[in-house]
Amino acid sequence: MFLVSGCRYNGYSGESVDLYTVAINSLLWNKGHSYGADRAIDSKIEIIEIDKYGRTMFTYYERYYSGANLSFSALIISQQSSEEYVYYYEDDNYIIMKQELFASKIQGFSDENLESLKLLNDWNKEVDLNKCVKKTITNRKPDFPSYSEIIKESIYDEFNLSDKENNVFTHYLTTDLKGNFIGYGSIRKTSEDYNYFAFLVLIDNDKLDKIHFFVPSNLYDYKNEFINFKESNGWNNKSNDFS
Repeated sequence: MFLVSGCRYNGYSGESVDLYTVAINSLLWNKGHSYGADRAIDSKIEIIEIDKYGRTMFTYYERYYSGANLSFSALIISQQSSEEYVYYYEDDNYIIMKQELFASKIQGFSDENLESLKLLNDWNKEVDLNKCVKKTITNRKPDFPSYSEIIKESIYDEFNLSDKENNVFTHYLTTDLKGNFIGYGSIRKTSEDYNYFAFLVLIDNDKLDKIHFFVPSNLYDYKNEFINFKESNGWNNKSNDFS
């Protein structure tokens, strides 16, 4: 079974759609929504602080990722929003914290976490858009591209999977200026009763043979490995055009 995100959820309906856009383009293992008792619901977004230049620090939380064995919250900073776009520092704009599955209370971030993220994001300094990536504001996490079957075959080849023994869940993360995109997912081996996670980046949308895989050593502390992986595969998300 090969499952793609986006089913049974009509999009984020809260007031912080700009912050939602930053989160779904930044964080691995996000589905773009959370779960209530029996249905998909909006992810939880809480504004923590706004600086004198309009930067917004907020938290983002979904109950769990696909397979229900991974749960986290994120502390995130958005640099600026316009009517159409959000601007943020790619890779430096978030901190991840592991959460207990199905916890009744979410663990909060420390003052040290807040201050270290502020420092990385030039808190209370003038906004420098040249350091930002720009994304179109959306209330819905994009689905995988229409050629997902080709990607499915690559995943099964890469991890030596068989249709009868495994379920593969995939989600879209973001796209760079060259049209390359990053996706990620979970693979459940039903015969062995465990999940492990991988994500991929499609380097050339015109040549689908260029699909690169990477499995982080820590599902919650992956940032440096993630940065290195993107750099080594030609990822480019910076632009001086902020019109």
